[in-house]
Amino acid sequence: MFLKYHHGFLELQLIDIMICVEQKNLLILKYNMDLSYKEISNVLDINESTVKTYLFRAREQFKNKWGVMYNE
Repeated sequence: MFLKYHHGFLELQLIDIMICVEQKNLLILKYNMDLSYKEISNVLDINESTVKTYLFRAREQFKNKWGVMYNE
């Protein structure tokens, strides 16, 4: 997925510019740490359906900002 660190610090720096900290943290928990929705909900102490909603919004925000930056 798009958050595996292929380019280390540079990629994380780009993500910091593109989305807010909360969204970045959710994406890291899901895609870098490979946590399930249930595990993320336990870590953050929020409902599992809320995790799904927040992750959907974070992915959309990331895609929208990525497209603007790279004219996609």
